[in-house]
Amino acid sequence: MLCSHFKPEGTVARLFGGEVFPRFASSRKFTMLRRTWRVVGITILFFTCFHARSAAQKVPAQKPIAPPAGVQIVSSANEPELHVDGVPFFIHAAQFDYFRIPADLWFRSLDRYRELGINTIDLRIPWNWHEIHDAEFDFDGHTNPRRNLRGLLQLIAEKRLRLIVRPGPLIGDHWRNAGYPAWLLKYSVYKMEESAIETGRAPQDAELATHDGESPAAG
Repeated sequence: MLCSHFKPEGTVARLFGGEVFPRFASSRKFTMLRRTWRVVGITILFFTCFHARSAAQKVPAQKPIAPPAGVQIVSSANEPELHVDGVPFFIHAAQFDYFRIPADLWFRSLDRYRELGINTIDLRIPWNWHEIHDAEFDFDGHTNPRRNLRGLLQLIAEKRLRLIVRPGPLIGDHWRNAGYPAWLLKYSVYKMEESAIETGRAPQDAELATHDGESPAAG
């Protein structure tokens, strides 16, 4: 290595010799100054070589961290078992209808769920709650704080709760128009009168779709 063949005294002498300070080459002051700089130079060179050798040492290879396994159904004693991130997981879920709960109560409500042993949030997402008009969406609460779905999902993640998501259109529970946007139901294909839409009635085949999705699609 370069440092093993290095001679600090000769180099320091060349760097801090009399030719650098010709006016003090023969004086006692220059001699003391040269000795001081020689000590400083040797110290700097020592630490430079030390760090170079340390960096040259091989760092033991570390095993890459495997990505989370996600959700899996595995066989345990010939019985299906749910695993989440490689660990057996039993779902203790509770429905959380955020669209009916003031946003300033979400934090405390989720804390209460955890206190009761809930580890999973069952979240229904009404289509007509977030797409108020055709191609006009609200997922951050700019029209209503209870539409801040992004904030809610972040809050659920921070509280380390698992999540079951049930996106619309159908959410049941007598929600307005069963979750369909009113602007969508005005299309003739839904065969709904204006008064029925305004009163919040569900489309004709809404209930059928929950049991047999192919029949409504077939018309």
